[in-house]
Parts: sequence; structure tokens; C-alpha cells
Amino acid sequence: MDLNSLSPDELQALMDVTPDSLAVHCGIISDQPAVSEEVRTWKLQRQVSDVLRAPHGLTASDQILSGFSAKYLRDLVAAYKARASPTGAVVSILSTISHLPYFVRYQKAPECSDLAVLQATYIANAQDDPSDQDVIAEMCQFLSTLFVLQGTSPVPEDVKKKLMSKLRTWRRRYRDSFAAESSGRCLDALAGDRELTEMSMILKSILEKPLNECGAPGCNSGVQRDLKQCGRCKSIVYCGIPHQKEHWSEHKKLCFPATF
Repeated sequence: MDLNSLSPDELQALMDVTPDSLAVHCGIISDQPAVSEEVRTWKLQRQVSDVLRAPHGLTASDQILSGFSAKYLRDLVAAYKARASPTGAVVSILSTISHLPYFVRYQKAPECSDLAVLQATYIANAQDDPSDQDVIAEMCQFLSTLFVLQGTSPVPEDVKKKLMSKLRTWRRRYRDSFAAESSGRCLDALAGDRELTEMSMILKSILEKPLNECGAPGCNSGVQRDLKQCGRCKSIVYCGIPHQKEHWSEHKKLCFPATF
């Protein structure tokens, strides 16, 4: 599928990227059974690509992705579990938002504690492995992030064995590509590579920092027990009201009412 196959109205709709439009292309609202998963994924990836290329950089893209996450992340995870597939539109957007505090917080919830095991199992048990290295890179990148956040120890040994066999094949077949890099990271994580384990601990602390340390720039309070959570997004904390007020002008760009 390409842009030339779209009508003017379809093209305009594709260019208008909003949290709701991302939800449509994920199939979690206004689902259209006639639209294939392949087309749905293509449209979603096109919109995400446009967002990430926004002229104002990460702030503009994270605004849309944060708004989407706050509103739809619970439904997105439910759709992921219902589909039981390691690829597709749902996995594509999950991989894209997995660095955001909204996702990092929600993956700690009881209903999300098995995400790493599920993605590992979906990949290991897939009857037809993807032939597109970009798809392999994306699903392994998502798994790699989940391993950072949730670890590899819960993955059953039989799943681990099948998964590692596939990962070795992809790392060899797609050498010097992002597919090889992401599958290699997953493989090293499962093998308990010491250097990767240390890097993963650092990355995890970075991803969890908004949930564990005061969000006000320059605050030296460090990790505390009595940090106050933003009541709106629930995805950033402060050492007190003064710093929350001080940071509001910046934080409000990414602060949306969370449904979870």
C-alpha cells in the first residue's frame, strides 16, 4: 500500500494525527472489520512516523503519544492480550510508547505484570514468523524494553528455548541491521549477559525516574517515600506543592487525565 492509492479525503485523514486517530488505526475504537490488519498497521505506522518527524521534535510527538496513552493504554493492553500476536498495529504502537511514563507506570499494574512473558510466548509460539526485518525489529524492540522493565526470569524454560533459537536465526540472518541488534539484545538478556544486565539496570532507572524522583529540574531530593503523585496524569511525582507548581508550565504539555 502507498499514498497514491488513497483518495484525497483518506490522505487528509491520514495526515491529521490525533490520539483518537491512532486509536482508530489500532482497532480499539470505531473498528472496521473490512480493514485488514496489514492496512491498519501501515496507516498507524505512517501516522506515528509523521508524529516523530514533527517540526518541534520530541515535545510535539510526546504530546500526542502521551494523550493517546493516558486515554487508551488500558484498552490497548486488553486488545494486545485478546489478539495474542507478537506483531501488528497494537504491538507497533505499544513499542512506540513504551518509553513514556504512562506505560512505565501501567506495566507495574497487576494486569500488566505478565507482558514480557506474553510477548516472549507470542514470538516463540508463532507458526509463521515475519519475513520483514522491520517487523522483526519492532516486535523484538518491544520485547527488549519489557525485559528491561520486567526482567526475564518469569519466562518459562520451554518458551525461552524456542525463543532463543529464533533470535539466533534472526541475528545471523539480518546481520548489521536493527533487526539483528534488537533480536541480539533479547538473546543476550535471556542468556544473562553481564554487560547487558548492567546497562538494563541503568536504563530501567532512567525510565522509572519520573515515578521515583521529583520532576522539578534541579531538585536534589532524590528517591523518597513521600513523593506526591500528579493527580491528573499520575505519571510524575514531586517532593511538594512548590515544586509541582514551579514545574507546571512545562509538565502541562504532557499531562493528560489517565484512565488507569
